[in-house]
Amino acid sequence: MLEDKYGGTAVIALNAPAGYLGWPADKHTAWHETGHAIFEPLIVGRPDGTYVPHLAEDFKIDLEEQTITFWLRQGVKFHDGSELNAEGVKWHFDNFREFAGDKIRWEGEVVDEYTFRIRYVEGESFENTDLTYFSSEMAAFITCKAAFDAHGEEWCRRNPIGTGPFKCVEYELESHCVLEKFEDYWQESLPYLDRIRIEYIPEATTVRDAMIAGDIIACRRGGPDNVASELINKHGFEFEGGLQATIVFLFDRIANAEINHPTSNLKVRQAMEHAINREELVDTVGFGIIDEPAYQYLPPGYTGRDPNFEHREYNPEKAKQLLAEAGYPDGFDVTIYFHMDVSQDFGIAIQSYLAEVGIKAELQWTTPTAYLEYRFNSDRGPGVILCEPRPSAPNTNSFPIGLFSKDAAFGFAKALPYYVTEDEYEEFYELWEKTRKSINVDAELVRPVFQFIHDHALHVPLAYFGRLYVWNGDVLQDPGFYSMGDSTVWPYENWWLKK
Repeated sequence: MLEDKYGGTAVIALNAPAGYLGWPADKHTAWHETGHAIFEPLIVGRPDGTYVPHLAEDFKIDLEEQTITFWLRQGVKFHDGSELNAEGVKWHFDNFREFAGDKIRWEGEVVDEYTFRIRYVEGESFENTDLTYFSSEMAAFITCKAAFDAHGEEWCRRNPIGTGPFKCVEYELESHCVLEKFEDYWQESLPYLDRIRIEYIPEATTVRDAMIAGDIIACRRGGPDNVASELINKHGFEFEGGLQATIVFLFDRIANAEINHPTSNLKVRQAMEHAINREELVDTVGFGIIDEPAYQYLPPGYTGRDPNFEHREYNPEKAKQLLAEAGYPDGFDVTIYFHMDVSQDFGIAIQSYLAEVGIKAELQWTTPTAYLEYRFNSDRGPGVILCEPRPSAPNTNSFPIGLFSKDAAFGFAKALPYYVTEDEYEEFYELWEKTRKSINVDAELVRPVFQFIHDHALHVPLAYFGRLYVWNGDVLQDPGFYSMGDSTVWPYENWWLKK
């Protein structure tokens, strides 16, 4: 019976802090997992790559007029009692763009009290990735103008006010967040829970012990590890491990090409791919949870994944042959910087495979901040490759658009001329332009882009990666986790506890 779903407190654990939740927010890993309870977007991206209305009851993309119009739901309230309207939505996006320093590609317009429209400025036009700006990026989660006007920026940073199913009643930075049911939530009969308490606990063994003791009913792990394996395989906890990213070698370094570093040679990049035994790799470091080797960039189930894809097989002899043909019969030295979400066991396995064909790899792990600074620093030195999980958003158009945008301060656009011929460069951007302008995710547009990346070994996929969400299925019902690129949606409004 429906009434049996109501009531109770869910205590969950995240393995990273959320930073400041309110406006302006900190872009921490756990912001989404906490913020989904408090804030909501105009539209919502679904796992199949489509978009559906949320705070907007409808929306329309007009390619002729170069506008996107959002018709807002009427009667939606923020946690402070103020009402959602077009003026507030315009203020939100204007404020966010100013804070983030985003390029001004469109201007917001208030059409009437409940109609908000964006109109692209001269020289700009609709891009498929713009839909993520209104659905899943941090800018998408609408903040409260009335609260900002009444209390100012600093208060709003520490006191998040949204339209979501739960309101924040207690928040201690890097410690915990307490959320209470929002009685005026616009979705009738939701949410079911009275309270949610989110604990930010980095220590894996502490989380494990609390899960086994029943003090915590759900947790997030950064990926497969011993703790997740024990909870799932020994204690019978349920899990969702959506393959939301692909761990790859990134070859986008202008510095390597300028000094003719071995990795600027296509045969060397192909050799490194042939050197990796990906099936053995996931058997070794997948902990029996994620067991899908990555032979192409897009994980199973993603639009654009090619069922007839011809990948490079594990073949160390072929790798040695290619290295010799490239002029490196004795191998070479290279430094690999690893993202923190890539385990050391994974890196050590990669190191051993490369050593078998003569490539001597030095491994480096850094703090998240240091890695990002290094990742996006165009002046970083030569002789280095990067290994990180690259998000595979269900809107698969968005990956090549964002990474290869000529306006991006980082990425392949500036490096690509060093790795391909002039004709190949023009060929690629013809494919890229078609993908960028497509409203819907189109496999026939996406596949040639990823085939080009594979043919030139610009990315070498190694394994599919997904953050793990583990829960006590005897208590927590219908958690409904699903992956959306580099974040996972937590539909807290649907959660209920078995009595």
